[in-house]
Amino acid sequence: MGAEALVTTVLAGEAVVLWRLYATGRRTGVGRRDAAGKSPHTLVPVVACRLVAHEVRALHGLGLWVLRRRHQVPDDARAVAYTGPRTAMMYGLLFVSVIETTLPAMVIPWPLVHAVLLVADVYAVVLLLALRAGCVVRPHVVGPDGSPRLRYGTLFDL
Repeated sequence: MGAEALVTTVLAGEAVVLWRLYATGRRTGVGRRDAAGKSPHTLVPVVACRLVAHEVRALHGLGLWVLRRRHQVPDDARAVAYTGPRTAMMYGLLFVSVIETTLPAMVIPWPLVHAVLLVADVYAVVLLLALRAGCVVRPHVVGPDGSPRLRYGTLFDL
């Protein structure tokens, strides 16, 4: 109960600070959308913003993988896959993660702890699939003029 009260207090404090940053931006003449977009970047560390952006791009890649599409590969360009050597390792890690997701159901007697771990484990499995999908839907690309585009999933694009 004490930990929940502490977390609730911290979140309420962050909400107040976020609202004040938004109100200050509005008073200085910034539009609603810009004030709402800049306020979290002032409050949240840059590393956390980058992590969230990476997860969103990875989940976007998972959606493209399900739809069997590729990310920014023109019709007249040649896609060069680079995921072959690491496919077995990724699926092995995914298999171990699925086993790790099912075992706490037999071991942990407390329903609340089991539910929290289940949500975290299922999210980890989805992110593993998203990392794999990000590399599949974003292959290296050689343009029609011979220009290379090197990529590594959602992390690197040159």
